[in-house]
Amino acid sequence: MRIGIQQKLGAVVLILMAISLGIIALAYSGFENLHGQADKGAKYFLEFSTVTQLQVAIERKVAPIKLFLISGSEEQIDRYESAEKEFHRLLSELKKNPTVHGRKLILINEIELHDNHIKEIAETIFEAPGGIDQEIRMENAEEVDHHFEEVTKLVEEWRKLDTKEVEESLVKVEAIYDVERQLIASSLAILIIGAAISFSVTQFVIKPIIELHKGVENISKGGDEFIPQIRTHDEIQDLAEAFSRMVRNLRAEEKMAAKIQNRLLPQKKLQTPGVHIQARQFSARVVGGDWFDYYQYEDEIRILIADASGKGVPGALLATVGMSAIRAEPKFSSTIEQVLIKANKTVSYRFGRADFITLFSAQFSQKDNRFHYINCGHEPPLHFKAKDQTWTLMDCSPGLPLGISVDLFRPKRRKIVLDPGDKVLLYTDGLHSVRDEKKDFLGVWAIRDWLNKQEELSIDSLMDKLLDKVVAYNHGPISDDITLLGLEMTAAADKQIHNIPSDSRAEKAPT
Repeated sequence: MRIGIQQKLGAVVLILMAISLGIIALAYSGFENLHGQADKGAKYFLEFSTVTQLQVAIERKVAPIKLFLISGSEEQIDRYESAEKEFHRLLSELKKNPTVHGRKLILINEIELHDNHIKEIAETIFEAPGGIDQEIRMENAEEVDHHFEEVTKLVEEWRKLDTKEVEESLVKVEAIYDVERQLIASSLAILIIGAAISFSVTQFVIKPIIELHKGVENISKGGDEFIPQIRTHDEIQDLAEAFSRMVRNLRAEEKMAAKIQNRLLPQKKLQTPGVHIQARQFSARVVGGDWFDYYQYEDEIRILIADASGKGVPGALLATVGMSAIRAEPKFSSTIEQVLIKANKTVSYRFGRADFITLFSAQFSQKDNRFHYINCGHEPPLHFKAKDQTWTLMDCSPGLPLGISVDLFRPKRRKIVLDPGDKVLLYTDGLHSVRDEKKDFLGVWAIRDWLNKQEELSIDSLMDKLLDKVVAYNHGPISDDITLLGLEMTAAADKQIHNIPSDSRAEKAPT
């Protein structure tokens, strides 16, 4: 049976009525206010949830436009139309919400204005006969980004308004409790009863609010979910369940984004005579900024590992732009330098200098076992030399990351020859930036030393053991994404070695 806050506290009023009608009247008034504030807080949380979904919907509208500019796929038009319907449905809900008034009505009008601009651009792009040239494409993309940023600012302003209103509502609730406690304490005649009632109120009302507050605090720090244990059968339970639904909706959207992001990565290991390539990934959040790629054409294999600045959704969006820019180039008709130069221009024009991507790109020839590589501000790979049976850091001078500068970006290629039994381990900085209980970093040198103590293992087994070690070393939740990409030369590569000049091998890397 559902018993509301008013009914529960009404029972308290009846007990106190025989002692003091005046105290009961004041207490009842306070309880009425509490009921109103809790109800208002629940409405604000529901409104906050709808506004958050509105932000996700506008992102889902913009993404197909950008992808259409890159690929021209008709599938992106269907995705855009689906997102358009969802966006207007949410906007209609907000207009009907009784808590939306004043400044929020102005925000709705401004959001609709920018959305109309985006819609006009989308119709122009989708309906353009024969496609759009590069210059107009860039202009349209920049204009879409501008309106998307403006909508994001408006939504953020809305969130701040809702947050402020919820906080004010909670403050008023706490103030009402203070008044009630003072009224109970004002009469010595009801001291014992007041103590019992205070305990009861704490159990039935304050405790659920504290639990709800802890849940909100946990989510604000990146918690995965909020499962309310509040069973008060009143408005506070409604508030907790509304917040839980909002969190589930947000996490569902993030999981969908993670699923899409994962599909953009290679799904199978690459195993050809003489070469075995595999990857491992551990995400600190549902989505992240790490990515990798590898593919083969005839006797040439290209591999890549990258780490976009930022975490969570911002890092994932930057990574997706970088991945799309690289994959937009012809895979083997362009050199790795040409691919990176064009990708750097795309990232630089789309984002500011604060947003960048570190990257290591390599090209391996099965004809002569030469390993050509370029390092763009990324971590130097670990190289196992079968002849020496030792792991060392590969000798590579880091260049500028993607997105820092167009004019100063000059990728420098280096090369080595890999022998049968050699292994190359590429990784992102999350691998060695984990900390123990003393807040000490693991460090890449400790990883190198650990690798040199391991028995002869395949690159697959080695990466699994290394990832287990890193997770075990870390104290608390891992704060950064970890990606491993391993290449192993098997015995089948031996037939390529005898024709390679000895002076083509790289100098020894520093240990």
